[in-house]
Formats: sequence, C-alpha cells, structure tokens
Amino acid sequence: MVVNGGCFHNLIIPYNNHVDLTNYPNMAGKAVLICRPNSHPFVDRTLSLEQPVKIGRSVARARAAQSNGIFDCKVLSRNHALIWYTNGKFYLQDTKSSNGTFINNQRLSKSGEESLPREVSSGDIVQFGVDVLENARKVTHGCIVANLKLYLPDGKEAKASPSSSVLSGVGSVSMEELYQLNQHIQEALQREQMLQTKLASLQQLVQSLRQSVDLGWKALIAEDRLLSRVEILENQLQTFSKNITEDTLRDELRNLQEDKSVYQGLAKECLQKVLQEKLDVVQKCQDIERALLNTETECANFKEVMERDHEELKELAQKHNSQLLKTVELQSKLQNTEEQNKDALARLEAENEELSNEVKRLLANEAVMHEKIQQLEASGEIVGRQLLGIQSQLQFNNHISSHKERNGSTEDVISKNNDEVMEEDTEKDVTNTMGLLINQLTEESINEQKKTKEVVDLIGSQFSLLQEKMSKLKQINALEAELEANEDKLSKYKEENRKLEQSLCSLEQIAEEESNKMDTTIIETTPLQLSCPERLTNGPPPSNKESLQSQIEELKESISESRSKMEAMERTIDLLQEDLCNAKQDLSEITKTWLLQEEKLQEAQNLKEETEMSVNTLQEQLKSIDNSILHLQHQEKFELESEHISKHKEESTLLRKQLQEAQQMAKQSKNEATMVKEKFRALSEELEKVKATMERSNMNTATETPLDNRAAQELAAVRLEAASLHSQVLALESQIRKLKLESSQRQQELAENNDEGTTSSMSNEDIIQQLRLRVREMEEELVLVKEKYMAFNEKNIQLEKELTNLKQDYEAVVHQPYFVNQHYILGVVISVLIAILLTLGLYPSS
Repeated sequence: MVVNGGCFHNLIIPYNNHVDLTNYPNMAGKAVLICRPNSHPFVDRTLSLEQPVKIGRSVARARAAQSNGIFDCKVLSRNHALIWYTNGKFYLQDTKSSNGTFINNQRLSKSGEESLPREVSSGDIVQFGVDVLENARKVTHGCIVANLKLYLPDGKEAKASPSSSVLSGVGSVSMEELYQLNQHIQEALQREQMLQTKLASLQQLVQSLRQSVDLGWKALIAEDRLLSRVEILENQLQTFSKNITEDTLRDELRNLQEDKSVYQGLAKECLQKVLQEKLDVVQKCQDIERALLNTETECANFKEVMERDHEELKELAQKHNSQLLKTVELQSKLQNTEEQNKDALARLEAENEELSNEVKRLLANEAVMHEKIQQLEASGEIVGRQLLGIQSQLQFNNHISSHKERNGSTEDVISKNNDEVMEEDTEKDVTNTMGLLINQLTEESINEQKKTKEVVDLIGSQFSLLQEKMSKLKQINALEAELEANEDKLSKYKEENRKLEQSLCSLEQIAEEESNKMDTTIIETTPLQLSCPERLTNGPPPSNKESLQSQIEELKESISESRSKMEAMERTIDLLQEDLCNAKQDLSEITKTWLLQEEKLQEAQNLKEETEMSVNTLQEQLKSIDNSILHLQHQEKFELESEHISKHKEESTLLRKQLQEAQQMAKQSKNEATMVKEKFRALSEELEKVKATMERSNMNTATETPLDNRAAQELAAVRLEAASLHSQVLALESQIRKLKLESSQRQQELAENNDEGTTSSMSNEDIIQQLRLRVREMEEELVLVKEKYMAFNEKNIQLEKELTNLKQDYEAVVHQPYFVNQHYILGVVISVLIAILLTLGLYPSS
C-alpha cells in the first residue's frame, strides 16, 4: 500500500518474496526529511512508515503536503522512489526514475532502471534527481537534497551510518562544507577538462594555420618570381619587336631608372617598416622570454615546495600508519575490555537477581515466622484457658475431697490424697511442657528474626558494593565511548590526508602539463624568430604582417591564460598548505587527547581490577557466611528435632503410664464386679427365700397390701432408672473403646515417629509441623481423657459410698427380721441397681 497524496495504491516490495508489508501495522517507524541549503526549497517532511511511502513529483491527484513524499520539483519523476520500514531497518529504492536517486553521493541505479533496496541510516544525505539546465530560458531547476532523520517505533533515533558518524566528530569539518568542497572540486575538474579540450583544439588550429601560412608564402614567392620573369620576357619581346631608336632607348632607360628609383625608395620604406616591426617583435620576444624565465623559476619554486610537501606527507603517512597500528591494538584491547565488561555485567546482574531472590525468600520467611508467632500466641491463649479449666477442676476436686473428709473413712482420705498427688503431677507436667514449648518457639522465632536481619544487612551492604561497581563500570563505558570518538576523528583525518594527497597529485600533473605547454610555446616561437629574416629578405606582403600580428595576439592570450592559471595554482597551493597546517594541528591535538584517553583507560582498568578483587573477596565472604548459616540452620534443626523427639518420647511414656494405670483400675473394677455378681447371686437366692416367706406372711396379714403396692411402684421406678443408667453405661463403654483405639493408634504413630527420628535427621519442616500438630491433638485428647477419668473416678467413689451404706442397711436388716417387709425389699433393690452400675460403669477389659 503506497500513500500517493490522498490516494492509496497496492504495492509489493520486490525483494521481500512478494510479501505484503501492510500485514505489520504496529511496526511503524518515522522518517524526517530536512531541507539542505543547496536543495530545491521545500518544507520539512515527517513520513510515517506504516506502509511504503512514495516519493515523486506533484500532479493533479497527488499534491505536496508535510505528511507525504510529494514535492513541487520538475526534476523528479512521478514515481521516483520508495521508502519503508521493516524488521527494525529502513530501506530506500529507486523506482525507474530518469534523474536517479543518491545516498551520500552514491547513485542507486542507472537512468530508467529499478534499483535494489538500499538500507539507509539516520544522518544520511539523500538526493532525488539532478540539477537540470533549461536551454530555452537558461534556467537551472534544482533537485531535492535533504538530511534524513530516522526514528524507530519506540521513539528512539535509529543508528547513524559509519560514514556520517566518522565525519560528525567534535571540532571537525562539517558535512555541508565537505559537500560544497566536493562540488567545487568537481566543477573545477570539469572546467579544467573543458579548457584542456579548448587548448587542444586551438593548438590544432595553430598548426593548421602555420602549415597554410607556409604554403601561402611559398606560393606567393613562386608567383612573384614567375610574374617578374613574365614581365622581363614581355619587355624583352617589346624591345625586340620594336625598331628602337636611340632616342626611344634613352627615354625608356630614363623611365626605367625613374621606376627603379621609385621602386628602390618604396623598397627602402618597406624595409625600414619591416625592420621596425622586427625590432618590435624582437623586443616582444625578449619580454616573453623574460616572462617565461620568471614562470620557469616560479615553477621550479613550486616544484621544490611540492617536493617538500611530498616529504611532509610521507612523514605524515608514516606517522599515520604508526597511529593506525596503535589504534588497531587499542581496538583489540577495547574489544577485550568490552567482553570482560559484558561478562562482569552479566555476572553482576545474575548476582543481583540471586540477592533479590534471597531477599524475597527471607522476607517470606519473616512473614512465615510472624504467622508462627501469632499461632504460638493463639496456642498460648488456648493453653491458658486449658490451665484455667484445670484449676477450676482442681478446685472442684478439692471441694469434693473436703466433703469426703467430713463424711468418709480413712480409706477415702488415702484415695483422695493419691488422686490429688496424681492431679498435681499431671498439672505440673502439662504446665512444664507448655512452658517449654512456648519458650522454645519464642527463642526460635527470635533467633530466626536475628538471623534474617543479619542476612538482610549483609545483602544490603553487598548491594551497595554492587551499585558502586556498576557506577565504575558506567565510567569505564563512558571512557570507551570517548576513545571510539577519537578513533572516528583519526579515520576522518585519514580521509582528509588521502584527499589532500589526491589533490596534490592532480596539481602536480597540472603543473607538469603547464610546463610542457610552456616548453612547446618556446619551441614554437624559435622557428618564428628564425623565419623572420628570410621573410624580410624576401619582402613579405602586407597579408603576412597581419598573420604575424594575429599570431602575436594569440601568444599574448595564451601567456595571459597561463599566468592566470599559475595564479590559480598558487592560490590552490596556499590553500592546501593551510589545510596541511590545520591537519597537522588537529593531528597533534588528537594525539594529545588520545594519550590522555590512554591514561584514563589505564586508570579505569586499575579501578576495574580493584573492584573485581573487592567483588571476589565479597563473594568469598558471602559464600563462607552462607555455609555458616546453613551449618547453623542444620544444627538448629537437628537440635529442635532432637528436643521434639525427646518431648514426644516423654509424652508417650506418660501416656503409657496412664494407660497402664487405667488398665489396672479396670482390672480392679472387674474383680469388684465379679465379687458383686457373686453377692448378687447370693442376694437373689435370699430374695427368693424372702419372697416365699412374704407370700406366707401375706396370707396371714391382709392389712399390709397398700405397703406392698407402694414397694412395687418403687421397684418399677427403680427399674426404669436402672434401664436409663444401663443405656448411659453402654454409651460410655463405646466412647471408652474409641478412646482406646485412638490411644493405640497414637502409640503406633509415636513409635513410628521415634523410629524415623533415630534413622533419619527429619530435615523437612513439613514433618516437624505435622508432629507439632499431632502433639497438640494428643495433648487435647489427654486432657479430655483425664476429664473423663476424673468423672469416672467421682462416680466410682459415689458408688462405693452407696455400697457401704447398702452394706450397713443390709446388716441392719439381717439383724432385724421383723422389719423385712419394707426395708429389706428396698435394700435389695438398691443393691441390685448398684451391682448393675458397678458391672457396667467401670472400665471393661475389651
């Protein structure tokens, strides 16, 4: 797609394998054409290169604007050239223009031929067309000459070409002046060629005129001789044909003498005139010879000056070659230093990334530690609440124990004391374990915070050192850029020296040609001088005088031209000498700056070596610190794991002891249950006997029926209560079985954890956290089991008290047989209920 004023035309770039560039709308660069002073005037153009932009002459459909490449210039073609942007590069192509397209004075293609795409850079000089002279009106139509500025899609200016970057050094000749000098030199060369062609044609004309003059002189002399002979013969014929008398002879002799005298006078006058002209020509020839001698001396002086300049140029060339060798060595050194700097920068960036990752990881560890501290505080609050619950239970147990002391016997006191001792031991164990856990966790958190702070401080110091190193590396890069600028200046002066040498060679050739011309003119003037006396003796006619005068005028003109040329040559030589002096001064300045830059480079290299040594020492220190930190972390982890394992072992031993005590209590309760069952059997037999006696007594006493009904109702109510108690006892048994299974599982897990702790170092933090969670769950379950155990102990004590009361009632009933009707039945029922409770409410074995 080509923008042509207001119209759009599809266009495919030939070199891109017929790929339409309009598929990349986002990759849009910009080109700015800035008018130069030697250009046809136009407004600066800014071209957006989303599509290839056409450059051409304005027509009715496409008018010139600031956003397109159309110009009001007659030199351009309608479709003159194309400019576009693709793959990060800018291209210019001549599309069969008649006057051509130039980049830095280099034509892209011949007239009427399409060129290949040429890559352009920012700062190039672009010329569209050539200055054309219109013969009818004698008007020159200027071409479009512009500075090209290129900008990438991100707004940055594209890279400049090496030629423009070399010529755009600080304190050097500008591109415009060099371009003007180049144009002046080209014009002077063209004029010299024209003059040479004119001189060659004039020399040919002079030679042809000389030949024609010689032939004319020879013909005139022959004609004069023939005419004189003819006249003599005619006079002889007349004399011989007439009959001459003496008088007539005398008259003729007189006439002849008169003619002779007239002729001799005229001849004398002609000879005098010729002699004067000869003297004048001789004087002029002498003046010309003097001028020639002066010009020869001047040429000899110029040759000496040229030889001196050649010698100076040779010396400069030798110095230049030595400087080139030094620059090559410096370039190699610079490349090595750049590679080392790149490696160092890559290392520093990698180290910086590693340090930033370590900082992030440490910050994450700090956050995790804060969360752990919060969790520990929450667990500490929970433990405090549990301790408060335990204290309330202790107070309640103390209250119960005081009540027992009031009503109980010596056996109850002993059991109470045992229970209090066990409770105090358990409380102390729980409080000690919780205190140890809290202290350890707080110490761990504090230690980890201290370690993280130390590591962060070390990383900060290292980061500051790395920043200092980066600043030093930036200084080194700046020095390298200055060195590159100096190298560009050196290359520029190389080109100037080369141009001066070329111009000196051309001047030498011109001087040699002029000297040859002067020699030829001297050689040509000598035969003229030699031929002058012959012509004088022969008596040339007035036409020969005119030819001589024309030759003398031509010689004067040629001498004036040669003098003007010599003056121009003197001027050019003076200019060249000034340029040489300036170049020498610039070279001396460049050498001074180059030496200063070498000193700066050495200082920068020393600084770089010092920084590298400091960085290496810091890296070694960091490695040693990292190794020590890892060693300390492993030691702390191992100590923590060992402490956790020891705690788990202690807790497991306590749980085993408690389980053994519970099993012993269960065995005791079993034995008591068997004893109660035997008693129940005996009591059932006695009840049967009592029933038989009661039936007998009912037959005798009919008045006692309401009392029996009451007893029956009381028995029914007691049975219901016994059934409810039985269901509660079954539920408690199921809970106890579950607790036993859970305790056995916990024992197995503890055993497995102990085995794993002995075999492996438990390096993973996840396992430690799981063990901590399990320990907490086990502690909570222990608290619940202890509460249930205390509740069952209280129930057991109450049941034992009720058993003692029932035994006393039973003994009283046995000793009082007459009150069997009410009290005995009630005592038997209560004893049965107590036996059922004892059998079901205690810890079973399975």
